[in-house]
Order: sequence, then C-alpha cells, then structure tokens
Amino acid sequence: MPANELLKTIKQIVKDTVNAGKPATILYGTVNAVSPLSIKIDQKTFIPQSQLQLSRNVTDFQIQMDSADGTKTSVNVYNSLKKDEGVTLLRMPGGQQFLIIDRTGGYSVNGTGVDGSASAINLSAAVLAYKSTVESVAADYGMTAYVPLILAVMMQESGGNGKDPMQSAEGEYNTKYPKVPNGITDPNYSIQCGIQELHKALQIAGCKGPGDQPGISMALQIYNYGPAFYLGRADGKWNGCKTWSQAAAAEYHNATGEGDPLYVPHVLRYYRISNTGTVGANWAKLKAVGDSLLGTPYVLGGNTPHKAMDCSSFVCYVFTHSGVKNMPRCTAQGIFDNYCKAISASEAVAGDIIFFKGTYNCGETITHVGIYAGNGTMLEEGGTQVQYTSCTTPYWKQHFYSYGRVK
Repeated sequence: MPANELLKTIKQIVKDTVNAGKPATILYGTVNAVSPLSIKIDQKTFIPQSQLQLSRNVTDFQIQMDSADGTKTSVNVYNSLKKDEGVTLLRMPGGQQFLIIDRTGGYSVNGTGVDGSASAINLSAAVLAYKSTVESVAADYGMTAYVPLILAVMMQESGGNGKDPMQSAEGEYNTKYPKVPNGITDPNYSIQCGIQELHKALQIAGCKGPGDQPGISMALQIYNYGPAFYLGRADGKWNGCKTWSQAAAAEYHNATGEGDPLYVPHVLRYYRISNTGTVGANWAKLKAVGDSLLGTPYVLGGNTPHKAMDCSSFVCYVFTHSGVKNMPRCTAQGIFDNYCKAISASEAVAGDIIFFKGTYNCGETITHVGIYAGNGTMLEEGGTQVQYTSCTTPYWKQHFYSYGRVK
C-alpha cells in the first residue's frame, strides 16, 4: 500500500471510529509465518492473511532514484516481512480486518561484531535502497560489522536523498569534486568517501566494536567535527577530548562555532546497540521514550516533557510512559526507596537505574538519577538537557551511590 493510500486508509479508519463512537485499537504482534502470512498476537490469537492489509512499509516495492549522470534509475527495496519480526497493527472498524502499519521500530538492518551487536532502526526507504552498496563498500574497508552504523549516519545526514547521501564532500577522502556542501554528485562515490571517514573516526576513537557505545559516540562526534575534537586544534581553540560527553560536544561547538553539538543523539535515534548479556529486556521500550525527549532543557523541579524536566521527573516519565513501571513523580531518593532494589555494578544492564549522591545539597542522600544505557553510559536529564553521557568520568565515579533495578 503506497504512502498516499495508507494515509487515506488511516483517515477513513479514524472517521469510521469517530462515527461509531468507539476508540481505534493498536495491537502489537509477531510474524508467525510468511507464506501465507500469519500474525501472532498472543498464545491463543493468530490473524490469518485474509484479515490483513499491508502498508508499503512491510512490502517489497520500487523507487526512482537519481543516477550520477542525471537519469532516473529504478531500485528494488526488499522490505517484506520475515518470520519472528515484530509488527504494529491498527484494528479496522468491524474488528475483522487489520492494517499492518509498520515493523515495531521501522525499517531495520542488523549487524554483529566484536563487543556486541547493533541494528539500524527507523530507516527511510531511500536509505534502505543503498544497503547493498553500503555492504559492498564496507567489506572493502573491514567495516561489515558497522553497516548499521553507516546507514544510521546516512539517515541523519540526508535521509538517503540527493547525490551526496553521506554528506562527505567536505571530507579529506573527496579528491574528485568541489569541497562544498553537496559537492559530490555521485552517490556511490559519496558512500565510499563517507565510509572511509567513519572508518578513520572509529580508529581514532579506539572503538572496540558496534556495541561499544562510548567508542561509537566519540567516533560519531569525530565524523561530524573532525579529528580535532579528539586530538585538539592547532589554533588553540580546543585542547582535545578523550572521553565523549554531551557537555564536551557543546563546549567544542561554543568554542569554534562548528558542527552539530547534538550529532551523537541525532544519529543514535537510528542506531540501537544490543550487547548479548548486557541489555535488559525493557531497554528497547525505555530507550524509545527516552530518545523522544533528547534535548529537553534541564530545569530543577521541571516536569513538562519536551519543555523543562529534571533528572527524577525524566526517569519517572520514561518508566511510566514506556509501560515498564508506573512511577509517579518523585525525587531521585524516592525512586530508589519506593521502586528499586539495589544491585551490584556487575549485575547492571542497560535499562537499570543509576543513582548518585552529593551532587548538590537537597537534604537527601541521593541527589541525581539516570537510566543506565550499558557500556559505561547513561541516559539522563542532566547538565543542560536530556542526553547520553559517560557515567565513568572522575566526577560521576566520585558521586556514584548505587545501581538499582525496578521491583
């Protein structure tokens, strides 16, 4: 079902449900079989193909793309459902027909390598159309495990649109085209240059693999700012940074006026790390809600999503609205006392909660809280905004109190 037909169908469903005076129902299921298609809702409920309508998000289709010579080329996008994939369905009026809107998480591409695995999520059809090209070029540079990361970068840079999809014209590996924004007019060459840029950034950052979030974060910021973010600048405006943090990214931008200080969280909207044995079952749900609040300003006592929050209101909101745990607004101390049991650092996985003490004087022992994101990082409302940041810096080590797991 093309996008325009999907929109018409959803509008009609909304109209019908309003007329009927009954709310529309969103369901989540799993592909039980593909030929014929069958969706499993729970242990007893299966929806057969005869009751399913499919949007283009879950079918194979063709798109037209610009070639290097200016002509149009038809590209096949193979996006049909596979067994065990999760899907989001909209129950249509009457209750006997269901529209599969998308996969849970959108288009995805998986990859594995040293130090865990990862997937690119919420990719556009235009980005997905470059997947085979990216895989081929990535193999030439030993970057196969990083294909999901490359696609996530492309999604942030261009959404797969234009002739310089990796926005690599201004990088050092472009030797054929003008070094100006969108200067490259050959998408394949853009991908070659961009992959080399990212490969170098990963090396400088000392990234251990696709699941090394601190290394990935540093590499992404280097891709955006250039190696000077890590190494320092000759003009003295920046002395270098060996551990990525949102604060450091902002400081570099303020000092130089260059790049995107939110580049890392922007790319991480399309990149999900799944380290075997280090990710809790609820992390994907928590991350989805938390990521939707990235950049929300920090205001002590704030409790307004997307406008003003503090550390505890952020954690309470994420756990409540992800469906993981109903957690009415309280302080960081209250979260620990009322909703958590203490666990050791060796037990902590992404999706657990991390607590700190003595960060300011508020009359309670625990004064700051964040959601542990694995690999020494946390998702927090702190500093100036909701952000991913390292929780292993000297400051946070000094103020660490405990990890907690919701009861």
